[in-house]
Amino acid sequence: RGWPRLVNNLATHCLLCGYQAKKELIDEEVVRLAIQEMGL
Repeated sequence: RGWPRLVNNLATHCLLCGYQAKKELIDEEVVRLAIQEMGL
């Protein structure tokens, strides 16, 4: 696995987490949640 794939997967997961939380903006909280859920 390379860095581009990891970044792409994280971005996708951030969008999903933001959607589930009904967020209009992907902020630091959403990114941290995505990182935690991905086990990074």
